[in-house]
Amino acid sequence: MLGIALMIGLSAMAQKSYLLSGKCEQNIKKLYVNDMLGNTIDSVAVKSGSFSFKSKSSEPDQVLVLATRKNRRMSGYKSAMYIVDGERINVDLTSGSSNGTKLNDLLKKENALLASIPDNDEAKYVATLKEIVSRNRNNVVAGIFINELCYEVEYEELCKLLDPSLPYFASSVMSRPKKVKEAYEKSMPGKKYIDLELPDCNGNKHRLSEWIGKGRYVLIDFWASWCGPCRREMPNVVANYEKYNAKGLEIIGISFDSKAEAWKGAVERLGMKWVQLSDLKQWKCAAAEPYGIMSIPSNVLVAPDGTIVAKNLMGDSLGKKLAEIYK
Repeated sequence: MLGIALMIGLSAMAQKSYLLSGKCEQNIKKLYVNDMLGNTIDSVAVKSGSFSFKSKSSEPDQVLVLATRKNRRMSGYKSAMYIVDGERINVDLTSGSSNGTKLNDLLKKENALLASIPDNDEAKYVATLKEIVSRNRNNVVAGIFINELCYEVEYEELCKLLDPSLPYFASSVMSRPKKVKEAYEKSMPGKKYIDLELPDCNGNKHRLSEWIGKGRYVLIDFWASWCGPCRREMPNVVANYEKYNAKGLEIIGISFDSKAEAWKGAVERLGMKWVQLSDLKQWKCAAAEPYGIMSIPSNVLVAPDGTIVAKNLMGDSLGKKLAEIYK
């Protein structure tokens, strides 16, 4: 009993109290405090566009998200991230920023730097993400940006970002990057492909094994009509299909759409002449869990024997890999 009481006492001592205040749009009546995985852990009453409440943090420098909705996919969703590193934190939902403490001021500064990069300069955006992570390696701000960078790097670099010696490695801010790493390992090169059954555009069900294991290389391409990066990448996929299909390349498109009309319309507009499959369940697609798909576009290249030989071949890397195969 004494041991249990001691543990409870230590747990209570570890919590950090803080005062959160700020402003949002006048029509908002309630805000939600979420963790980095989107789980709601508290709520905040709003009056005339202002709010203020006291709460406690469950860990040192905990990262939380204040949002106008529980679900980020709902229309009108606005949010602001903040770090519990002091007693007073100010959050502005109209601008999505937070300040008032050393780490929150630093987070605001780094976010402003990212916001200054043109939307079409993805290379500079990723390079800046890496710079931010590098210069904040010893504080939790790096962990926040690793949540975005983890989708942009290869497996080896992701492992380096998840260095157990980092002071914030055990923090909840690293939950998503760890899940991305686990997901990547489900379909990394060297593993056998996983057979699935999904409907095509006409509602007829097909298994991946109808194409894989038949003597050809097969690119399983995960995409959706609503995904901007997918649409931007598709001309590259189309060009490589036209170049290498006669030499033996097959592509199987697996869409994470939820609406049949949008899916079929995009297939036609983008000139995707290969087989298309979808159960129209978006992120609950039957392919998501076995292939560890947490973001799109994504793909795996499967050899004739059913072994995955490459993953996430985008841009020039897709053409270079296919050129190696079809010399």
